[in-house]
Amino acid sequence: RQVLVHGYVTAAGKVENLKVVRPIKPETDQALLAALARWDFRPATRAGVNIGVEFVISIPVAGL
Repeated sequence: RQVLVHGYVTAAGKVENLKVVRPIKPETDQALLAALARWDFRPATRAGVNIGVEFVISIPVAGL
């Protein structure tokens, strides 16, 4: 089993609009969203310009 989370990484590398697509338990889902919201990424680039991207991340339940 896995939790699926959908969101966006902005051109500034910040995570936003997180949503659990395949939940497991409300308290676990909220803890995951809170942790992921604190992540920073190196933004994707296109032609040398930072761009925002959409993502789906799969997190195995076994480690939760």
